[in-house]
Amino acid sequence: MKLDFSVTTLVSSQPQSTDINWELINLFKNRQQAAQLSHVQLAKFLGYKNTNKTLRRLRQFEKTGELADSYLQKLSEILNIDLTEVKQIQAHYLQQRYSEMNLFIKYFDHIWPHRTFIVRHPDYANISFPGIYLSVAYLGTPSYNIGMLLQHYMKGNWMVDTICCDRLYIIGAGGSPLSGTNTCHGFCHSCGGQKSFKFASFGALLKAHKELLPACQQRKTSKTMIDLLNDFQL
Repeated sequence: MKLDFSVTTLVSSQPQSTDINWELINLFKNRQQAAQLSHVQLAKFLGYKNTNKTLRRLRQFEKTGELADSYLQKLSEILNIDLTEVKQIQAHYLQQRYSEMNLFIKYFDHIWPHRTFIVRHPDYANISFPGIYLSVAYLGTPSYNIGMLLQHYMKGNWMVDTICCDRLYIIGAGGSPLSGTNTCHGFCHSCGGQKSFKFASFGALLKAHKELLPACQQRKTSKTMIDLLNDFQL
């Protein structure tokens, strides 16, 4: 069976963890060591009143690569790091981390005609990547994948028409079932632009989630978005 995708053949590689921006962490760690500054000294140089709080944030940064821009700017000045280099590393990290999500968005119009096949095939339906999620306060974070997203779209759920120039498909959502406070992100079907926004009714997203019955077995898959696009050209 030939499933025709009009896309350029992509090179598949082994999935690599992109959860942590190690390049940014190592840049600051190496400069700190070169300056022979301890965490305590560095925290004091930053000049915030609560040194212990600053220390906790520095240690957390070493583990996660995440730090407020105000801290990064001050750290860059203290350690004589070009802020432009920091921004470039951050941009490169985000490009890598969300590369599969961007492929899903870019080729969505090619994927959509084959949605029925994909949602029923565990190798493809179970493809997941950073950016796909449902996070519910007090209830945990269920696993999400492209099969579940496509099923939502097929049912007319997880979509909104008032955010951009055309229908916007939600990819990730997080919020509280009690207060209704939420943050969602998705992409516009027409322009492909990505938007972050608050959904009018987080309860409606949760209801759609609870009513969703995955069309295939939910399990791990070795397939990636690159594999899907390549395989469907056979």
